[in-house]
Amino acid sequence: NIWCAMQQRCYYPKHNSFKNYGGKGVECHWKSFEQFKKDMYQSYLVHAKKFGEKDTSIDRVDPKGHYQRENCRWNTLWNQNLNRTNNHLITFRGVTKPMAKWATEKGFKRGFLETRIRLGWSIEKAMNLPKYTVINKRKLTETHKDRIKQSMLKHFSSV
Repeated sequence: NIWCAMQQRCYYPKHNSFKNYGGKGVECHWKSFEQFKKDMYQSYLVHAKKFGEKDTSIDRVDPKGHYQRENCRWNTLWNQNLNRTNNHLITFRGVTKPMAKWATEKGFKRGFLETRIRLGWSIEKAMNLPKYTVINKRKLTETHKDRIKQSMLKHFSSV
């Protein structure tokens, strides 16, 4: 199924994803399933045993490169999505990674980090300030947690 899907993405113009693969010049250098199996089957078994078959997908190391032994690996869907050409890359302290990867490492959700950056926060502040820190235009204010507690106390004391 994986080999067939690669062929369709690369060579069948009516395929939904052709524009992102064959339409951009990506080719599948395995001309037969037997070649593909010879190159990739053992590594597939190892990956599928560790992560499960449902979370094992073929991934191109260079997303602009071809499907070929030197450029392919098995990956989880999460890691594969980090390798997309439309990822928002962030450089923080000299290291460039997709926003989702930085967010995970910092204990944030991607949308949380994205919101901070869209609000004009510097990368340094967005990455380093604690999760519940809020910045207004004048100064650093109390945390979201404190505001929520105050709101809840106010609400429940009136009940």
